[in-house]
Amino acid sequence: MKLTFKERLGLASVLPEQGTFGTLRTVRKLREALEFTDEEVEKYKLHAVSVPGNTIWSWAPEFKDTRVEIDIDLPGQAFIIAELKKLSAEGHLPDVLLDVACELIPEAKG
Repeated sequence: MKLTFKERLGLASVLPEQGTFGTLRTVRKLREALEFTDEEVEKYKLHAVSVPGNTIWSWAPEFKDTRVEIDIDLPGQAFIIAELKKLSAEGHLPDVLLDVACELIPEAKG
């Protein structure tokens, strides 16, 4: 699955902090897959700034729309789909995740 840096951060932000053993194993794998690698930090000039209770990421403007292939297994994709559907049903789907939802959920394309 190809994702922009914003989409990766957006997906990571909607993953639950609590759940069952199985849920948390899936979430842990997803977080690891979505994390920026050292190579990406260097290549795309990614920069993190810590502020109280949060980390803000930035990157060089020329890489704003860069999509990077992220290896997410089928259980991880199913989990993401379920989370995106839940957020949409609650009216809380972030705009940054709309393209991801449209890619994974046929009915999201409208």
